[in-house]
Amino acid sequence: MADEPLANLEAEAAFLGAVLIENSVLDALPVTLREEHFFEPVHSRIFAAIVRLRKRGKVTPVVLKPYFEADAALKELGGIQYLAALTADGQGLLAPRELAEQIIDLATRRALLARIAEATTRLREPGEKLPDVAAMLRSPDLQPTPPWPLLTPAELEALPPPEWLIDRLLPAEGLAVLYGDPAAGKSFLALDLALRLSLGREWHGRATKRTGVLYIAGEGARGFGKRVAGWRIQHGLDRLDAPFRLLPVAVQVLDPAQRSALSLMVERASREADFQIGLTILDTVSRAIAGMDENAPDTMSGLVAACDELRGTNGGIVLGVHHAGKDRDRGMRGSSVLLGAVDTAIRVTKSERIVTVQAEKQKDGEQGPPIYFEMDHVEWQAGDAAAPGPALSTLVPRRTDSATTESEAGISGQMIHAAFGLLADAWADGRPFSHRPETRKDGRFAPKIFASRLGGETDAWALLLASWLENDCLAFEVFDKRSKVRGLRVLQPL
Repeated sequence: MADEPLANLEAEAAFLGAVLIENSVLDALPVTLREEHFFEPVHSRIFAAIVRLRKRGKVTPVVLKPYFEADAALKELGGIQYLAALTADGQGLLAPRELAEQIIDLATRRALLARIAEATTRLREPGEKLPDVAAMLRSPDLQPTPPWPLLTPAELEALPPPEWLIDRLLPAEGLAVLYGDPAAGKSFLALDLALRLSLGREWHGRATKRTGVLYIAGEGARGFGKRVAGWRIQHGLDRLDAPFRLLPVAVQVLDPAQRSALSLMVERASREADFQIGLTILDTVSRAIAGMDENAPDTMSGLVAACDELRGTNGGIVLGVHHAGKDRDRGMRGSSVLLGAVDTAIRVTKSERIVTVQAEKQKDGEQGPPIYFEMDHVEWQAGDAAAPGPALSTLVPRRTDSATTESEAGISGQMIHAAFGLLADAWADGRPFSHRPETRKDGRFAPKIFASRLGGETDAWALLLASWLENDCLAFEVFDKRSKVRGLRVLQPL
């Protein structure tokens, strides 16, 4: 056993398989892996060929085939079929970073043992000069491999262009934040984005790259089932067969133990979905750093470092859903460290019924024009004909080409402010308003009251009320326990 070489051929094969499936694995490595690190000479030659040929385009077993047809050592491993076998199960995609680090570690240990053996041989020869052990240990091949590559101008020009999950909006790698005011529709947009990417659908006219998604719902997790069902129904799907997983708890990413557990969850989600998780969504940033001072630079620096560590598990991008500050002109809430660190910052604003999405920062591309959405109110009956359930509803974003709509023209921000005042007064007076049409007969139907007292269309007010309820600006609660009268209570006025 003592004479067995320090090597893990299975790890080398798994890593090469991961690279052949997804060449970008090499870009996400925190260490510099070289061909001499591989113990198996055939693996070393395969790795060198991948690095060399990648400059011309994607490298697959088919691309490698002409270069190894005459390789005698490869024939002993199974011939050309061995190249295809490397990509058979894709297990290496679950932990390519750890595999690369293990390959380098074993290579370093082999080199150190070789130096020790050399020194031992010299010590046995009386006439030999004593070896300089300190100099021996300073040998370059025994030093930790620097994690930062040095690129020539030619290598810089040969780098592949940035990849996008959503063309010109969301990059395939890095850290991004989607932020906006309360009730602006951030979570609805984030969920729509996540489901479209997991299905490989275009994002409202923009090309996408399909990826697995882990959605961490730190708040309002119970409502996501309804939102997913409404999205599916709105898009005419009987079921959602997609590499999408939701974690219904808030993970404190600044806590090392929880962060480590989350990395394991990402790997688990990849295995269960049988798809690499390339997008992890933190909804919301404030719940991911609960109890910490958002205005402290150290807090946001810790968040950025935690997200970088999380991305090290599988690569890809982390998208944080965040709130805007009280001063809208100053952007997102908290320390400016976060804005400085992100690759992409996307702002969400709402004016009456129109939701505007604007990339305010885009490190690897132009910011582009704003994109406008309306939130469609989707209703359906739970259960089936034999056992009907309650009536359910949610909001689903739909792109529109205009920043205004005819139906909202009569409703201003001042009128919305007044509407919240009427709602609060009605609750305090013991006769709360309702959004249910059946309350027309007792004079509590809020859309009609607002249209009569404040102006605007009844239908437009009804859509606004649905939006406020979905975004937790209002609650529909029992006011009188004896009569079971329910009404609208203001939670967060606009």
